[in-house]
Amino acid sequence: VNVEVLPVKVSSLTVSPASVKGGASTTVTLTVKLNKPAPVGGLVVNLSSSATSAATVPASVTFAEGKSSANVTVTHKVVSSEKTVTLTGAVNGDSKTTTLKVTK
Repeated sequence: VNVEVLPVKVSSLTVSPASVKGGASTTVTLTVKLNKPAPVGGLVVNLSSSATSAATVPASVTFAEGKSSANVTVTHKVVSSEKTVTLTGAVNGDSKTTTLKVTK
């Protein structure tokens, strides 16, 4: 019997709130969910932002063994015009994205 072990992947990325006034005191939370709990030794998911002038995320988030969800804070900045920022979470060659609207 062959049991195929599927790699751990990011199953969803969600940002709350989805729109924010850049530089305001509003806390924006990015929730990263995995398709199954992190393996022994944990797992690092790499994070990135398409427009670091408007919003930044930590370079990565570490999941402890057995965890399948983690939150990170998105830092948003004052913008001269509205920007839609794509936030990406990637692991094991697979990635998911979500968008954050940063308004003036």
